[in-house]
Amino acid sequence: MKIAILTLTTFALLSTTTFAETKLNIPVKETSQIFKAAGFAKTKNGWKGECNTGGITIYKDLNGDGLKDAVISDQSTMCYGNTGVGYYIVAQQKKGQW
Repeated sequence: MKIAILTLTTFALLSTTTFAETKLNIPVKETSQIFKAAGFAKTKNGWKGECNTGGITIYKDLNGDGLKDAVISDQSTMCYGNTGVGYYIVAQQKKGQW
């Protein structure tokens, strides 16, 4: 019985949108602007920050001002210690610039 409950709980958690990976629909031009605003440089392997290659993990209006915000995650235990992750937050301006 305990195994059945554990199995069902695991499947329930994995099937929720909280744990599911979703692809962000960010226009290519905006992606470039977001990374450049955060100080990243384009390389053949992706966008490189001060420590490692970063990725946009959140792309939506976070503060309710009607403009998009983006959170970029950069992973490196050498730069960020035990947690291994650093974050950059950039906000779109009224004229569309990041």
